[in-house]
Amino acid sequence: MRSGTNLPRVKDYNQGVILEAIRSDEGISRTELATKTGLTKQTVSVIVKRLLDQQLVREDGIRASSGGKRATNLRLERTARYTIGVQLDVDYTNLVVMALDGKVVAESYHNISTILTPYEVISKLAEWIKELVIESALNNDKIIGVGVCAPGPLNYFKGIIHNPPALKVWIDIPLKQLLEVQTGYHVIVDNDATAAAIGERWSGGAQGVNNFAFIYMGTGIGGGLFIENQVYRGSTTYAGEFGHMSLNPYGAPCFCGNRGCIEVCCAPPAIVDVIHARLANGEPSILTELYNTDPVKVDFEEIGEAALSGDPLALQEIERVAWLLGNGVVNLVNLLDVSLVVLGGKGFRKLGTLYQRIIQEVLDQRVIARSRRDIRVELSAAGENAGAVGAASLILHEFFAPRLASLNPT
Repeated sequence: MRSGTNLPRVKDYNQGVILEAIRSDEGISRTELATKTGLTKQTVSVIVKRLLDQQLVREDGIRASSGGKRATNLRLERTARYTIGVQLDVDYTNLVVMALDGKVVAESYHNISTILTPYEVISKLAEWIKELVIESALNNDKIIGVGVCAPGPLNYFKGIIHNPPALKVWIDIPLKQLLEVQTGYHVIVDNDATAAAIGERWSGGAQGVNNFAFIYMGTGIGGGLFIENQVYRGSTTYAGEFGHMSLNPYGAPCFCGNRGCIEVCCAPPAIVDVIHARLANGEPSILTELYNTDPVKVDFEEIGEAALSGDPLALQEIERVAWLLGNGVVNLVNLLDVSLVVLGGKGFRKLGTLYQRIIQEVLDQRVIARSRRDIRVELSAAGENAGAVGAASLILHEFFAPRLASLNPT
């Protein structure tokens, strides 16, 4: 739990601290808030009154507190505000509407034609956002913003997408600026893996864990980091590029300029390429007939189904890749000393349990000081919706948890 501060110029920061405390521990009293946040009782009372006036919290019942005194419970007014989350990937987008308590109240899914330009896609996103708000019967004044997550690299501060390999024609596209103009909402754009890490907290996962890593697998593979209970983006917002840790400096070249990157070895397209090559060489598999009829249909989804049904070829390849991914996770854990690794995103939808088991085994066997610490591997609480939930959570995170760094004069 972050502490507040009684110094000047911290009105918004302290309000975020109080809101976060009420959200995470509903039924808390003013006195308990002061103890938990380190703020004075007077500061807490002033902020709580403001939150009550704004209808962001409500008083809900009286109970006995320590010392036999009676205290008024404070709870979050979950329907006071909403956020919208947009997950942008190569050929689809998933949109959600989320209440203040992190619960999804509406969602929609749309395919995106790969022949559309980035500007046409952004116009489509604006249309789908407006449609979802109308379908949700929400007033615009209750929407506090739109979060968008996308494959990196991108600039978090400016909301510009910089030529990610998954979105090949998105070259320096000012997504934040364009979407704000077309929707009228405040917009935050972030890396999909970082957003998913933030969303994990809001969807109920990684509770009580100060240091954890989120491994996000969609079309590519990325990482999001929480260090000392704060999301970590690094000096240029490119931190967490887990997919571009090299497993083999002599391996296949990656678009980033490195060789043998995790993404080159372990991402779904890499798995599909290897399976296609092995099928072309005549290795037996239940996928052979489909491959001979229409190779394109032997995609990651079909390979996953085959692996789950026990097909030796598909299962062997998934286990091999999970083992490689586990080796990358070992490096990550050894470097950052996180105590939890969360797996989420569309790529783990069917095979998450298999990946979880193998990565946990690799960690148990190879991480440094393994006899003295317990590092867990878990599946995301948000499941395959980790991206969209994370995107919506970007707004909530800004709303509830402003950083003290933002108080510095510019």
